[in-house]
Amino acid sequence: MISPVPRPAETGPAVVEGGVVWLLRMFDVAEVVDLERARALTLERGATRTEKRPRGPERGTSGVVFQAPPLAIEAGTASVAGLELRASVRLFEFGAASVRFAFDIEPGTSVDELARLAARLDTAPDIDAAARRVWKTLEAELRAAIRDSHESDIVEDYAIFEIKGVRGSTSALEALERLEPWKIMLAEPDRPIAPTVIESHIGRAIQYYADDAALIGWNAALVLDPDGSRDELEVLEIATARLLELRYYDRILARELASVYTAAEAARGSSALFRSPFVAVGRRAAALFVDMTELYDRVEGAITLVGDAYTARVYREAARRFRLEEASAGVKEKLGTLARVSEIFQADLAQRRGLLLEVAVVLLIVLEVVLSLIRR
Repeated sequence: MISPVPRPAETGPAVVEGGVVWLLRMFDVAEVVDLERARALTLERGATRTEKRPRGPERGTSGVVFQAPPLAIEAGTASVAGLELRASVRLFEFGAASVRFAFDIEPGTSVDELARLAARLDTAPDIDAAARRVWKTLEAELRAAIRDSHESDIVEDYAIFEIKGVRGSTSALEALERLEPWKIMLAEPDRPIAPTVIESHIGRAIQYYADDAALIGWNAALVLDPDGSRDELEVLEIATARLLELRYYDRILARELASVYTAAEAARGSSALFRSPFVAVGRRAAALFVDMTELYDRVEGAITLVGDAYTARVYREAARRFRLEEASAGVKEKLGTLARVSEIFQADLAQRRGLLLEVAVVLLIVLEVVLSLIRR
């Protein structure tokens, strides 16, 4: 267990040995993306499919496995928060686009400088707009590979501070004690942080080697990786993308359920005896249930976790921090409500059809009796 309260550093202010700050901005841009078609359309940008299994320190096939590895597209540079950042895009089959901005941390940067950079980036007003511009430039090239493109105002953001190490530290535990990562992850360079908050950030650090560690927070992560060769970024990105999609689906379902209720209330006043006033509403509810279930299943099946490898543990911690299980349960609950509403409308239709059939049978019997009397 990493100590939640750092000991005073005996070797002076902590200085990092370099690294990268990754800023993610996630948008829902389409219902489905044909990734191979998109790759063919962006070959001049060096577009490639990412690895099916993000790299971790262990050998073997365990960890996080992508069912459809996303498409990586270079997007030049962008001016963000007064900084010139490298830009790239990861495009997911289920319709999410992740715009990445990368900024190199120079060796010799102090922890205080890094914490102030984090605060500067956290409050920068132009990052979302810059990310949308990057995506819009690519969208024009990718139209033929995108089905049902759209623009949502829901944005998921995440920051990852990838640090090679802290100068003078011989282990990740020592580095974290001197690094004060909560200041960086919370973008709080000045005010003291409560010990309980510190514990929540570093008490669940994920390690494999003695000199590496991954701290996962709600809106930021800090990764100590001397080699810079791990794919924590890929794992945290897919977790963020799934959160985005679940939020998007939850909003659509809430809106559509409200619309279905309104239409059902309006149809209830119909005086038709045999014809159900809920036919159109029922068909709409059933079609929506089928469509949304397909989209939900695509997101839920986007990855597979195999074993308890490093990348799988990183993903599980991110899922816990992001409360993905709660978000998924909310979507499933609304899908269940939609299914029950559809069943109620279908039952009403079946009941009225049954009544019509019974009336027809009675009329036929009466007609037969009348004809029999006439013949006599």
